[in-house]
Amino acid sequence: MGLRIGVIAAIVGLVATGVYLFRVNPPQGLEGVQRDLIELLVVDDNLLEDKPRFDLRVSKGFGKRGYNKIRVSAITEGGRVLSDEIFRYKKPFQERWTHAFDMGQPGVGCEKKNALKVFELKDKGEPACRWECGQKPSCAKYSYFNNGTCVLADKHCKPSKMEGANITVSSHGLRTLHSSVIDVEPGVRKKITIDGVNLTLFIPKEDEGTAGIVWADPCVFASFVPCSDQFGFHEFKRSYEFMNALAKHDPTFDFFQILGDNFYDQDGRITRELFDKFSYELKSKLFYTVPGNHDFWVKGTPPGNQNQDQFGHGFMQFYAQDTLGAHGDELFNMTAVPDSSAKTYNTIRNTNDNFLFYNKLGNLGFIGYNGAGSQIETDKFLREACQFFAHGTPPAFIFTMNHWDSPALGCDANMTASKVRERVITFPGCDIGDKVKFMDGHKHCNKIETHGTSEPVGFMIGAHGQANEDPTCIQDGFLYIHSTKSRLVVYYFETSSYTPGKDGGEGKLIDQYPHLLDCIHSKGGLSNCTQYAKVWLNSTTANPRNGDKLSKT
Repeated sequence: MGLRIGVIAAIVGLVATGVYLFRVNPPQGLEGVQRDLIELLVVDDNLLEDKPRFDLRVSKGFGKRGYNKIRVSAITEGGRVLSDEIFRYKKPFQERWTHAFDMGQPGVGCEKKNALKVFELKDKGEPACRWECGQKPSCAKYSYFNNGTCVLADKHCKPSKMEGANITVSSHGLRTLHSSVIDVEPGVRKKITIDGVNLTLFIPKEDEGTAGIVWADPCVFASFVPCSDQFGFHEFKRSYEFMNALAKHDPTFDFFQILGDNFYDQDGRITRELFDKFSYELKSKLFYTVPGNHDFWVKGTPPGNQNQDQFGHGFMQFYAQDTLGAHGDELFNMTAVPDSSAKTYNTIRNTNDNFLFYNKLGNLGFIGYNGAGSQIETDKFLREACQFFAHGTPPAFIFTMNHWDSPALGCDANMTASKVRERVITFPGCDIGDKVKFMDGHKHCNKIETHGTSEPVGFMIGAHGQANEDPTCIQDGFLYIHSTKSRLVVYYFETSSYTPGKDGGEGKLIDQYPHLLDCIHSKGGLSNCTQYAKVWLNSTTANPRNGDKLSKT
């Protein structure tokens, strides 16, 4: 949710480990702040490690494909195409995020005299400079200057400090997406090799329990919008450190979900920076995501910037889920593109099919949809999803996944998470009352949002680093969904929180992250660390079975 909360950045220290901390004070307005200080909240030695050979994405197969199907995808840079026979789809990224760029070096520039091209951008800004570099194969770096000058340079440029230099960014070439749907045997770990890297994939047996993590609105670098790192939550490092530890030590961890506004990223650089720090163990888990308003329009509201916003095109290719838009070997429905005439595209400048999915995992059903889509086409899809769940063994619980908790900023009044759930429980196959849940974010709070007839049915998990004007929601946390054959428990883990002081006095930071991380390392996973969590839901399935080891609270 695009709140205009500013930050004043100031360098407060260079510690012995090589970490520059750009600390930010409570909201004071964004004007006059150097972009380079806002862009990199934390730069540490770990960011200098070699990149992984490729980026990996694993998602559950679209429901109608069958329970034993998963989609495996790999993303390469520099135009490199993998030779692995597993992949049937091998294409460069289209429309958005076509080229990979790093986060850049602030305050330095390439010499104009040796440049490939020098030109004035006027009021177009740095994104136009980046676009020009992407169009020129020999461009290895671009420098953007505060006066609007853009300098394109080859690989021989060694950026140096110079007057007026804002930032120099390196290009890593064309992105190529490789993908295929493959078979796995539920309950059995499947070994595969991609580009010489050994990977292990897994889905639980149908109707068995499963477990996973849910975030929403993660903000780890304050580049296009401000984050809340002034409270000491350390979002970037903790995000990858925690998730990598969980993937390594918790054998019951099956899935990872993000409910939109994914890193508030217009051009893919922030997302790339974090995902390069995620381990292959983590990226071998099943990944789910739905788009938020900032995934279409980085400032949060339509119509956005036609030449700069991603309109979900970078999002859908980078996360490479198995959606309604995939047909045969094609992954996406590309009938709507961002740069077409304003008279021929809808506000998202994309096709809604590319964001719609449903599937079953263990004894849970998941339905993901786009809150910025139209109600007519979304309801048609939701009815299809419910009919799918009605056949065979129905899931014990169904989770609908949306970003928006409230209308506006691209979402109609009838497309919010709670309103959609109200309709879904009337559709055949999903008419199981309180056993249908919804999850959302948008508002940067973590709370039980809605109670049903007998138990909670709606969960908001939008506080994960985004700036927040609500003093009761200065928090950082995640959901841990844990099901067994007979129970579903939704835990809320609050890793950090901050309570402002009265009358501008000193506030109070509560930080249990170090204790939680240590517990995961020493006790083997979140199910053994629930003393750090609140139980938001503890519910029995409609037909309890034997074998449940989770006691009722």
